[in-house]
Amino acid sequence: TTTSTTTVTSTTSTSTSSTSSTTSTTSNCIQCRCSSCSLIYLQVQAQLRLQQQLQRQPLQKLRQLQRQQAPRSAQQQQLAQTGVGLSSTTGRINQSILFNVSGAYFQAGGFTLLGVVGQAYSISLWVNKALSTSGGGTLLHVSANSNGTSWCIPMLGLTSSNEIIAQSWNSFMMTVQGPVLQLGVWTHIVTSYSINNSVRLWINGTLIGSSTTFTYAASSSPDWITVGTTFPAAMSCASGSISTGQFYGMIDELRVYSRELTSSDVYALANP
Repeated sequence: TTTSTTTVTSTTSTSTSSTSSTTSTTSNCIQCRCSSCSLIYLQVQAQLRLQQQLQRQPLQKLRQLQRQQAPRSAQQQQLAQTGVGLSSTTGRINQSILFNVSGAYFQAGGFTLLGVVGQAYSISLWVNKALSTSGGGTLLHVSANSNGTSWCIPMLGLTSSNEIIAQSWNSFMMTVQGPVLQLGVWTHIVTSYSINNSVRLWINGTLIGSSTTFTYAASSSPDWITVGTTFPAAMSCASGSISTGQFYGMIDELRVYSRELTSSDVYALANP
């Protein structure tokens, strides 16, 4: 945990409002680690996650979540995670993760709130497509199963022409399309969701667009995130506008939040 690489931070917030412009983008981190780590690292404190559920879930659902997420000890527990075919290289901030071989990916499981119907969320990351001029690629795939299947969608990725896509799920895909991802340039991407604002896409701190309003039809179970590809077993998942498959390039400072980021939050992340 003291080596130098990129950080992926799983964050939560007990706030139900995203209107405050004074909220720090790190003040809601359960465990905020160094801003540079060599393998993407996530830690959560399961008990804090469960306290949030008291405010949002009926008792029967809460008991189910408690059984699923009960900590193995009173100490902080690490999310289930793995990485294949990864290496580190110079990033936007310190080091980044390099995806330069077919089949390279990072995966983590146990994202409870990402699986809650109607729950707000935000995903932030720096991306540099430096290794290929070919189109397409999955940046972040969300699924109920670790092999990428069951309830499953690519939430962030590229079209065959390399346009940036953010999407979520109701009874069909809700999509926001952004500009073409420039080759060899670090680009900051944020996608967020709330019932009031639906899916939003921010590029380099600027709001690009949003979808029509809808309720996020989540998996109703703790989710897995897979970064850098969509597994072959998951190619049957609805893909929307994303041309799913291997992403070749670099990803840095991946953060997953259980709230909608404010415009001030996004600006701060895009201007470190």
